[in-house]
Amino acid sequence: MNLAQIRTAIRDILTAGGGTNTTIQSDTFWSDSEINAAINRAQTEVYKIIRRARADYFTRILRTTDPVFIARGRQFNPATLQWQQGVGNYQLPPDFVRMKLITDLSSDRVRLIASDIARNEFRVLMNETGGSTAREYLYDILGVRTLVIRPMPQEVRDLEFIYEKQIENLQDFTTGAVDLTNNNSTATFSASADITDLFMVGDELVVGDATNSPVADPNNNYLVIKSIDSTTQVTLENVYLGTTVSGAKFIVSRVSEIPEHHHQLLVCLGASYCFNKGTNPSADSAQIWRNEYNAMIPSLINDVEVRQGSDQETVQAYLEDLYDA
Repeated sequence: MNLAQIRTAIRDILTAGGGTNTTIQSDTFWSDSEINAAINRAQTEVYKIIRRARADYFTRILRTTDPVFIARGRQFNPATLQWQQGVGNYQLPPDFVRMKLITDLSSDRVRLIASDIARNEFRVLMNETGGSTAREYLYDILGVRTLVIRPMPQEVRDLEFIYEKQIENLQDFTTGAVDLTNNNSTATFSASADITDLFMVGDELVVGDATNSPVADPNNNYLVIKSIDSTTQVTLENVYLGTTVSGAKFIVSRVSEIPEHHHQLLVCLGASYCFNKGTNPSADSAQIWRNEYNAMIPSLINDVEVRQGSDQETVQAYLEDLYDA
């Protein structure tokens, strides 16, 4: 489900106890932004559980030859990680958590070995420069995402990075309008902002009409953005099968990277957070939906561990004591 679908499911729970309520949009006790915050808080909790069960579940493979992309709401150009002469410090992407592997893509490859900058072997190389004769380099990561390489590179090299990443906060966009043509896979937007700074490949498009904003149905499938072609246009994975529309209201909504068949976790935990709102929260309702969430966690952990296979180094078995007892 995308963010808008999860929000609709939660608002149904909040205003109708989980039943059908055709007037949910008139409710204002929980604003969309409050529900969004609860969903993102829930996503963060589920993300941490998955990473404890399998440390490398959320992984990005990045090459310095890759195009610019958006990470954690900021553009990042992988070319900035290309080795440059006399440059030994580089800034890793905003979604970086932990390095798994760095590989040289050149034909005359060098080795990159992780090492603590405080070790003597690293300190000896701090003021040294590399070159065509250096075949082995040490690296460490300081602070949040500063990559330090020694000896100092003296040549241009393209690299591949495999690292554990943070996942994107869920958000959606409704500014402007969209034009869609029946049996066509192009969508054109009239947003005043550059959509390349807003949308991401994989976002889903929910379409209304010229006067009515759409409400995302949790049971529907929506058009997926395949590519962002310009500041106003995207290509969809499938053709639009509805009636041709011009100037229609829309929602472009992000899809969680939590495994899709576990998105109900975000609904249950998000609803629990919302029920705790205010000075007189509905504690009983909050606990009911927290219990629903807790009951689904063992299935999530089992799924993640099975996908991990036989690699025990990235599995934390202690979670079984918490959820499998």
